[in-house]
Amino acid sequence: MEIGKLKEVELRDLWEYEQYDFSTWLSKDTNIEMLNDILGLTLTDVSKEVYVGSYRCDLVATDESSGWD
Repeated sequence: MEIGKLKEVELRDLWEYEQYDFSTWLSKDTNIEMLNDILGLTLTDVSKEVYVGSYRCDLVATDESSGWD
């Protein structure tokens, strides 16, 4: 195991376009699993950039423990 240092970076260097880059990164299974662990949820059926009226929602998912979308 290697120990490293946290390094401050510009977010746009990692994810140039939020709707394409960040949403795609966050919706990956391993990242959703980490999000579930941190938030105490069980998110499944994750969809990204879903239209809600004339706007788009970054991520839409179902929480299996509550059944909420």
